Amino acid sequence: MVSVSCLVISRSPRILNQLLTSLTSARRYWGPEDEVLCSWNGSQADEQSIAPDPDGPGFRIASREAYHFASNMNHLASQARGDVLILLNDDLLLDAGSLDQALQILDAQSDVGLVGGRLRHPDGRLGHAGILFSERNLPYNRFRPERLAELLGTDRLEILTSGVMPAVTGALMVLRRHHFLAVRFREDFRICGEDVALCLDLRQQLALATYYAADVTAVHAEKSTRGEVLDHFDQQKLATLVGDLCREDPSLRASLAVWATQEADVLESLLLQVLQSQNRFCLNAEVAMAQLKQLEQGWQQHQNEALAWRDQLTALTQQLEALSTTDPNQFERERVDLAELEAELGRLNLALEQQRRTLQSQVESLTTERNNLSEALDRALSALEIARIRENDLRLSTSWKLTAPYRAVGDWLARWRSKA
Repeated sequence: MVSVSCLVISRSPRILNQLLTSLTSARRYWGPEDEVLCSWNGSQADEQSIAPDPDGPGFRIASREAYHFASNMNHLASQARGDVLILLNDDLLLDAGSLDQALQILDAQSDVGLVGGRLRHPDGRLGHAGILFSERNLPYNRFRPERLAELLGTDRLEILTSGVMPAVTGALMVLRRHHFLAVRFREDFRICGEDVALCLDLRQQLALATYYAADVTAVHAEKSTRGEVLDHFDQQKLATLVGDLCREDPSLRASLAVWATQEADVLESLLLQVLQSQNRFCLNAEVAMAQLKQLEQGWQQHQNEALAWRDQLTALTQQLEALSTTDPNQFERERVDLAELEAELGRLNLALEQQRRTLQSQVESLTTERNNLSEALDRALSALEIARIRENDLRLSTSWKLTAPYRAVGDWLARWRSKA
C-alpha cells in the first residue's frame, strides 16, 4: 500500500479540524507512514486549538511562514515522506472513500500525473468539475457553476463523466511525490494561477495528463479562509502560458475542443430549459391574475348587495316613523317586520364578513403567489440572458469552429439512425 502525505495550509483551527475529521473516512486504511503536514499561518494561541482525529493520519506542523500558497506547498512537499502527495485546501470536507478512488486512478493509469475531483458547495450546488480556457486563454470553471449552478444540478451525465482535463483546481490534487518535486509550483504567481500552471507544466515537461475524477468528491466552502481576490498580473501571466502551450500542443487543443463541444451541448439544453420554465411562469402568472380579477369582481358584487339591503332598511325605517303617528296597530306590525329585517340583515352582514375574510385571505395568497412567480420569472430571464451570452461566446470561439466537422458528422449519424 502506498504511503500518503497530505499537505495543507491553514490559519483557522476550526476549519482545519473539520478537514482533519473528514480525512479519517476519506481513506479506508491509514498506515503508520501516512502523515498530514501543515503550514500554519495563524496565531500561537489558535494553534493550541488544533485537534487532529486520533483515527486519522499523524499530524505535524511542518512550517510557520507567511501565507503564499505556492511557496508554502513547495516547502511542505520538500519535507514529505509519502509516495503520494495530496494537496488540500483547509476548507474542504472530503467524502468517505474519495481518496481511495483518487489513489486507484493514479495507480492504474501511468500516463496520469495528477488527479482532481468534483467539488460542491455546502448547499449542494456544483462548485468545480474541471477547468477549461476561454478565447482569451484565461482559465474558468467548466460549465460556469458560479453563474449557472442553480440550473445545472449535480447529477447531469456530463458532470459525472470523468476524463483527461486541461486543468483542475488546487483545492484538491493527488499526485506522485517525485513528479511534484520534478516540477513544483511556480512561485512567481502572487495570489492565484499556480494550480493551473502545475497541470500544464506536468503536461509539457513530463508528458503527464491531468485527470478529472467525478467520483472523487468533497464539499468546498470556497473562499471561506482567504476571501475572494483576483490578481490581473497573475491572470495575464497565466494567459500567456496557456496561449503558448496551446499553440505548441495540438493534443491540448483537441482536448479543449472535445470538452468545449460537450459544454456547448449542455448550455443549449439549459437554454431550452430556461425557455420552458419561462413559458410555465408566464402561464401560471396569467392564471393567477385571472383568479384575482374574478375574486375582485365577486367582492364588488357582495358590496353592492349589502348597499341594496341598507337602502331597503332606510326606506322601511322612514315608513315606520310615518306610521308611528297614524295607526298604532300598523306601526306595531311594521316594527315587527323591521326587527325581522334587521335580524336578517345582521345575519347577512355576518355571512358577508366571513366571506370577505375568506376572499381577503385568497387575495393575499394569490398576491404572494403572483409576487413569487414574478421573482422566479426575473431570475429565469436573468439566467436566460447569461446562458445566451455564454452560448454566443462559445459559438464565436475557435473551439466551436474547430469542432464543427464533428458536430456535422454527429447530425448526419442522427439522421441516418432515424431513417434506419
